[in-house]
Amino acid sequence: MKTAPKCTLAPKHKWEWVKDVTNMTATITHKGSTRKLSRRGIYKCACGADRQGVARSGL
Repeated sequence: MKTAPKCTLAPKHKWEWVKDVTNMTATITHKGSTRKLSRRGIYKCACGADRQGVARSGL
C-alpha cells in the first residue's frame, strides 16, 4: 500500500473529507458474472496530499 508523503505544513496530515465515491469491480467467469460495489471516501490535506478512506455514508 502506498503511503502519503509527510505533511509539509504540520507534523501530521489533517485529513478533510471531500466526497464519497462508489467503486465497482466486475468478475466474469464461465458460470456467470459477479459485481462488487465498495463505498470509499476521498480525503484531502491542506498540503495537497489526498487518500481514500472510510466513507461517511453507507452503501
